[in-house]
Amino acid sequence: MRRTFVTLARNAGIPDRDIMASGGWSSVAMLDRYDRERASVERHAGIALSAWLEDAGSANNMVFGGFGQ
Repeated sequence: MRRTFVTLARNAGIPDRDIMASGGWSSVAMLDRYDRERASVERHAGIALSAWLEDAGSANNMVFGGFGQ
């Protein structure tokens, strides 16, 4: 229930201080621990960025001058 509460509250845009007061937490670190969706997104974002950076080094990448090649 705590994980669901924190995840849904953050997704709804409720400020951390209000979530902490409602749940009885004294630190944002505890919210982060219970916020499973955000942790999942951060992992996937890192993987996606890593893949993009690898592709950025390819000869055909438009960002680094691969136009018309």
